[in-house]
Amino acid sequence: MSSGYVCQLPEEVQRYAREVLGETDTTRTRCLDELKRWAEENPHLHVRTEEKYLLPFLRGTKFDVEKAKIKLFNFYVMRRDRTEWFENRDPRLKEIQEMLKMGSFVTLKKTFENQLVVVIRPTFHNPSIHHMDDVIKTGLMVIDVAVMEEELAQIYGVIGIIDMTNLCFGHAKQMTPTRIKNIVNSWQNFHCRPQRIQFVNAPSYMNVVLDIFKSFMTPKLKSRTFVCHNGYSAVTELMNKEILPRDYDGDGESLEELGEYWSEKLISYSDWFVQDAKYKAGIEIKKKTKSWFSNCLVMPTTQMFSSASGIQRTTSSEPEEDAEFIRESLDNLKKWTEENPNLHIRNEDKYLLIFLRCCKYDLKKTKERIKNFYLMKRDRKLLFRNRDPLSREVQGLIKMGTFFVLKNNHENRPVVIIRPTIRDPSVYTLDDVVKSGSMVLDILALEEEYAQIYGIITIVDLTNVSFMTVTELSIPRLKYMVSVWQNYYCRPQQIVFINVPAYINVFLKIVKSFMTAKMRDRIQVHHDSNFSLTNVVDKKLLPPEYGGEGETIEELANYWSDKMISYSQWFKEDEKFRAE
Repeated sequence: MSSGYVCQLPEEVQRYAREVLGETDTTRTRCLDELKRWAEENPHLHVRTEEKYLLPFLRGTKFDVEKAKIKLFNFYVMRRDRTEWFENRDPRLKEIQEMLKMGSFVTLKKTFENQLVVVIRPTFHNPSIHHMDDVIKTGLMVIDVAVMEEELAQIYGVIGIIDMTNLCFGHAKQMTPTRIKNIVNSWQNFHCRPQRIQFVNAPSYMNVVLDIFKSFMTPKLKSRTFVCHNGYSAVTELMNKEILPRDYDGDGESLEELGEYWSEKLISYSDWFVQDAKYKAGIEIKKKTKSWFSNCLVMPTTQMFSSASGIQRTTSSEPEEDAEFIRESLDNLKKWTEENPNLHIRNEDKYLLIFLRCCKYDLKKTKERIKNFYLMKRDRKLLFRNRDPLSREVQGLIKMGTFFVLKNNHENRPVVIIRPTIRDPSVYTLDDVVKSGSMVLDILALEEEYAQIYGIITIVDLTNVSFMTVTELSIPRLKYMVSVWQNYYCRPQQIVFINVPAYINVFLKIVKSFMTAKMRDRIQVHHDSNFSLTNVVDKKLLPPEYGGEGETIEELANYWSDKMISYSQWFKEDEKFRAE
C-alpha cells in the first residue's frame, strides 16, 4: 500500500517533525501502511483508516507503531464505552450550543509557538441545569474539528488553559473519581498531545480535586500540569498579549466571540458528526490482556475500590498466649529496641505487648509496626505535639461527642464512635479531631486488654457534612489518616460509615485506595439515614441518640473528658517517645 498523504507543511515545521517526532516521508508511509493492515486485522474496532485520521495517532506517539495501536485501541473503546460523550453528537443540541456560547470550551484562533491553545471553563455552567458531561462532550467535538483543521496541533501539541472561576459545591459534586479518571484517560488517548495543562483561578480548596486528577496521570503528564491560585497571571506571563482573549487582558477576541465562532463551526460539521458516530469498537471487543496494553490504560498509582458489601469479621483465630511465649517475644523486642535507640521506643512490657497482640505475635510485623508508629509520632507534629487534655480544642471536641468509646464492649470488642462532621470547621480542624481521637485510643489501648486482643469496632457518623469540611479532605491528609489507623496499636475489625451523603463516595474511594486489602474488606458504607446501628452493635450498649438503651452521648463525652484529664501527666511524659 502506498501513502496518499502529501505533506504541504512549511519546511521549518517539517524539520521539527523530523527531529522531534521522527517523521520522514519514508517513515510516515511505512507506519501508515502498518496501521492500515492492523486495522483490517481488527475489524471490530471500526477504525477510521483514512490517513488524515491515522496520522495524528502516529504523531502523538512519535511514530512508535505499537504505541499508536494501543492509543487507537483505547480511543475506539472509549468512543464505545463513554456513551455520555460520544452518542448523539448533534452540534444543534441545546446543551451543546449553550456550552459553546458561554465559552465553556473553545480554542484560540492563533497558536502559541505553533501549539494549539484550548480554553476550558468547566465551572461557568449552572450545575443544577447542566452537567460536567455536557462540557466534556462539547469539548471533545471541538477538539475533533480543531485537530483536523490545524495540523500544527498534531505535531506541536496542545496547551490547555482550565479556568476554575466560580467553582461551587455543585461543580465539585460532579467531579467524581470515575469521571476524573475518564477525563484524564481521554486526554492521554486522544489524537493530540497535551504539552501543558495550566489551571488558573484555582481556589485553594480546589487542591482536593487537583490531587485526584494527578493521581490518574502518567508521570509525564503530571510534570506538565501547573496550578495558578493567583487569578490568571500564569497565562499572561506565558503567552503573548495579542494571542490571549480580552477576558485574560489580551488583545484577541473575547471568549464569548470565540464561543459564537465555534457554535457556527460545529454546526457546519453536522453531517460529519453523523457519519463519524459509527466509528467505535464493537461489543465483540472486550478487554485485551494486560500484556497487550498494560502501559496505556490510565490507572492511578493506587487503585480505586468500591465499597464492601458487608462487614467481615476476622476469620483467623485470635492469638494464643502463654507466659513462656510472651516472655520470649518481649525479650526479643526489647533487644531490638536497644539496637535501635534512635527510635526512642517505650520498651516497658505493657507497651510492647500491645503491638505484639496487634500483629498476632509475628515479630517481623511487630517491629515494622513499632517503627512506623514512632516515625509517625515524629513526623505528624499536629497530632503528637502539645497533647494537652485541658487544651481548648481537645476539651471542646471531646465534650461535644466528636470521639468517644462506649463503656461496654460488643462481643468483647470496644466500640468507638467518631462524629467528625458535627464540629464547626472554622473553629476546630480535622487535624484537631484526629489528634483528640488518637489520645482516646491511647487510653483505650492501655486500659482495655480486650481492645488489644479482639480489636475494635469503629462507627464513623458523617451527618451534616459541610462544604468547608469537604475542603479539608486533601489526598495527603486522607492518606495520613489511614496511616494512623493502620499503624496504631488497636486493630480495626469493623469500620462502619453511616449517614454518608452520596458525594462523599469520592473521598471514601480515595481513603480505601490507601488501605490494605484486609482493612478494605472490613468497611461498610451506609447512605440510608434510616440504617440502624442496632444491626451492628447490641442495642443495650448504644446511646439513645442511635436508638439504643445505653448512656447518652453527653454522658459518654463527659466521662471521656474527665478520663483524659486524669491522664494529663502521662501525655506530657509520652511526648518524648518518638523517633529522632
